[in-house]
Amino acid sequence: MTDTSVRLLPAAPADFIVFYDGNCGLCSRSIRILHSLDRHDRIYFAPLGGETALIHRIATTYMADTAIALRLSDHRQFEKSAAFLSCLSAIGGIGPYVARLLSVIPTMLRDRLYDILAKHRHRLFSPSDICSIPDSRLQKKLLP
Repeated sequence: MTDTSVRLLPAAPADFIVFYDGNCGLCSRSIRILHSLDRHDRIYFAPLGGETALIHRIATTYMADTAIALRLSDHRQFEKSAAFLSCLSAIGGIGPYVARLLSVIPTMLRDRLYDILAKHRHRLFSPSDICSIPDSRLQKKLLP
């Protein structure tokens, strides 16, 4: 008999799980970019409202417009622009430097820009990115 259990936690050590809108072309594109920059496989991805989000008690009120990054070491949640900056910090390379540079922008302004982009993301970005098949390395980092 084969094991049909669903993988709900990263198969390898990870620093973050990014919870995203699974029906968003911008979110799909962002995941692919983060994945390509994440050379040490420190970030995994799961859809908001999915099984992994439920297990980690990610509030369902965030489903529509908010990306959330969960730091696994202390279960701290980062939302909106802070989620983006925490992911940049985790990927290595120039990511931490870019995050530090962007962090000088007041959180209220960063989050306002995030909200504007989130509000218009379905109009600005094609949903066709959702349907493209991820490479095998990314498939291993996609949680249910």
